[in-house]
Amino acid sequence: MKLFFIRHGESEYGARKTTVGWDNPALSQLGEEQSREAAKNLRDKNIDAIFSSDLKRAHQTALIIRQEIVRNREGVPLMIDWRLREKYYGSKENRPYGELDWAKIDGGDEEYHVLHGIETSKSLLARLESFLTDLTFLPPKPGNILIATSGGILVELARILQPDTTDLRFKNCTIREYDLDELLGRISDGRAR
Repeated sequence: MKLFFIRHGESEYGARKTTVGWDNPALSQLGEEQSREAAKNLRDKNIDAIFSSDLKRAHQTALIIRQEIVRNREGVPLMIDWRLREKYYGSKENRPYGELDWAKIDGGDEEYHVLHGIETSKSLLARLESFLTDLTFLPPKPGNILIATSGGILVELARILQPDTTDLRFKNCTIREYDLDELLGRISDGRAR
C-alpha cells in the first residue's frame, strides 16, 4: 500500500509567521491555491482513499484535492482522524517563529517539554504508528492513500527515514511517498531508540 503524505496548504497563521500546533485556523487564499496545485501532482497517482487530520487547514486541503481528483474517479472516500494532527506546542502555540527556541521544542529536552506542555516526538510517533497500524486492517485494502497532515508529522518521519537530513522544513503542500509496511517497521525501530 502506497501512502502519499501531504503537508496542508498555508494557514492564516502561517501567513502571519506564527506557530499553529493544535490551534485551528483555516487555509489562507494562498493555501487554497497551493492545494489546487498539489492536486495536479496527484491526479495520476490513482488515490483510492484520503485521510485527513481533523484540523481545518489539513481538512480543507484534503477537500480541495479530493474535489480535483474525483472528477476523474468515482467514490474516493475522505475520512478524518485526529491522530494526524500537528505536534502540540503547549504554551508555545500561536507565537511568532522568531521568538521560539526550536532546538528545545524539537529536541529531546524532556524538562522543557513538561514545563511548556509540548508534545514529545515519541508521543507524536506513537499516535502516528497507531493510525498506520489501523490502515493495515482496512477492508478492502486500498492501493494508494493520501494523508493530509501537518509539517510536524513530516519532520518526524524525515528524522526516522533520513536521519542525516539537516533541513527539516517542509513547504506547504509538500508531498512524500512511502510504503506502508516499510514505514511501520521504520517507525517501530525509531521509537525503540
